[in-house]
Amino acid sequence: MMNPFKSKYEGSMDSAYVPNYALGAPTSPQTANQIAEATARLNAGVLGVDLALIDERLFEQVPKQHFKEIDRLMKITGAKATIHGPIVDLAGFQAGEGGARWDEDNRIQTERKLNYYFDMAHETDAKGNTPINFHINTGLPGETWEKVDEERLKKEYGITPDEISKLRKDEKSAIRETYNSNTGKNEYEVMRSMLVVDRDKGQLAPLKYEVKRHVEGPVRYTPNRQLKLINDNTWDDAKEKVYMQQKQKAEIMDRIKVLVREVQPLEYGRQKGVLSNDEEARLNELKKNIESWGGHIKEIDKHVNTGLNNLYHELDFIPKEYSKEVRNLKEQIQEGYNKYDEKFNEIIGKLEKGKIKDEDREVLNQIQELQTRDLQINLDKIGSRFKDENGKIHGIPVPEKFIPANDLAKEKTVETVSNVLFESWKKYKDNTPIMLLENYMPEGLIGSAEDLGKTVEDTRERFAKKLVKEKNIEKKEADKIAEKLIGVTWDVGHINFLRKYGYDEEKVKEETRKIAKYVKQVHITDNFGFNDAHLPPGMGNAPIKEEMAIIAQEMRKKGLDFKKGSVIVEAGSFVGQFKENPHPYALEYFESPLYTYKSMPYWKDIWETEAPYGLGYGQILPEQHFGMYGAGFSNLPVDLGGPISQDKSRFAGTPNA
Repeated sequence: MMNPFKSKYEGSMDSAYVPNYALGAPTSPQTANQIAEATARLNAGVLGVDLALIDERLFEQVPKQHFKEIDRLMKITGAKATIHGPIVDLAGFQAGEGGARWDEDNRIQTERKLNYYFDMAHETDAKGNTPINFHINTGLPGETWEKVDEERLKKEYGITPDEISKLRKDEKSAIRETYNSNTGKNEYEVMRSMLVVDRDKGQLAPLKYEVKRHVEGPVRYTPNRQLKLINDNTWDDAKEKVYMQQKQKAEIMDRIKVLVREVQPLEYGRQKGVLSNDEEARLNELKKNIESWGGHIKEIDKHVNTGLNNLYHELDFIPKEYSKEVRNLKEQIQEGYNKYDEKFNEIIGKLEKGKIKDEDREVLNQIQELQTRDLQINLDKIGSRFKDENGKIHGIPVPEKFIPANDLAKEKTVETVSNVLFESWKKYKDNTPIMLLENYMPEGLIGSAEDLGKTVEDTRERFAKKLVKEKNIEKKEADKIAEKLIGVTWDVGHINFLRKYGYDEEKVKEETRKIAKYVKQVHITDNFGFNDAHLPPGMGNAPIKEEMAIIAQEMRKKGLDFKKGSVIVEAGSFVGQFKENPHPYALEYFESPLYTYKSMPYWKDIWETEAPYGLGYGQILPEQHFGMYGAGFSNLPVDLGGPISQDKSRFAGTPNA
């Protein structure tokens, strides 16, 4: 016998994939009147309203009082509001007139904007935690991987499956080989391209996998190999520039020595008063030449000194495993410069007071020469301070000035998000809004589930450390707060874009499994893998049911379930094109039942059918009623609601019109 009692409340339309109360709908992103939009969604019966404020200018057009009013609307109706934050780059990448680039100033500006967005999110639920999500990237490419078959692997990249194990390290980094249990065959993925960034200047450069046909065979220039070549060439060019200037200086010094040797006997002759007019003219000409070449040397010294200091600056980009050695070296160089600076400043003081002597001028020139020479000596000797993993001494490790933009994006996103959350937590404590990072373009920066998950982990760790260090919170409690306030919005439509790179739904499900433990909100939208079509679920080819099942299973491991508004059906394009409510289509796709006990019929079976009048209590409005009482029931008895013949009302006695 079926047990009629339940341990918790269930709605009659709660499907096996998602409870009906969790389904929400977004507002229009084209209006600042979010109160009207929220009211319209609540009137439709949903319990989750996602304020789609994706345009940062539109966000600021919403008065702060409106966020408070939306809070009251949610409390009255028992619903939950969430916010889709503006499309901003959390790491500081930005497009401009000169092309896209990274800039720390951009990142700081974004951080300030997020502080404001979090304040408004708090107003939306002042006694709770409002989830607010931001796209993890704005479309800039990160690492683009593509699935290829064995034939294409050989034809386009010159690699056979047997050769993969023999590839160099950089070549292996661009090839993935996996076994597909469904097909019983190996599958191959190739890194087509990678975006790199100059950490010093913020400039971006795309690197594409290239195979060049040489006489000895194909030479593969993977993105990682090209990255190494860029760093090698940048470092070599910087050194070469300094060395060439020093060489030019040495050549000029040789010329001066020749001139000096010619000057010496002439100068002796002048002192004895035996020079002819021609010899006197020659001596003056030689001295002018020496003075002129000396001026060139001073100019070269300036350039050499600038170049050497640039090399000194680039020591900051040497790999982190050598940070101790670099720090010690820079301290020694700085110590030498400080000694020279003391004497230099003493002479400058005399110069300003007009008390400088010729010998002081000579010392000043010597100091400048010593500074340049000392820096060169230290840079030349730096190689003796570095050893590889085998203990072998080698030259200066090449500074990694250019790095994968994906790495910088992760580092800077962690910094931005942890800073914003900490500022918000200081103000709102237990009622701090929840930061959700939403996957966007899979080929974009932090586009993979692995990178997104790592970013969440690192952000939680950094935020928790701030709580421990600056607020004296126990580590266990800080970790708990961080896990609560930082998570992922998983957009099942965005991850489906993997299909345009040759992947199938198995890859989509694999990515979902990797990210599931971080998911706090889901965006439901369908497409065919090429464009963000924003169709209702079931109208494209995204494996949404399977993804929801994976996420639900992970939640239940923690004893959790979907919350109100945690599943947003984003089908705005469908609404705009066809003027239909996508919610019935979502109920159909998720096989929502009509009855709590999940008995037939289901919503998908009857939602487009017309119920006959005979269903239920029998036939309604039979034909004979119209014949007996007239079309307007004008012949009904008074007791059944027919017209009253008296001239006064039965209740108040007022005259009948």
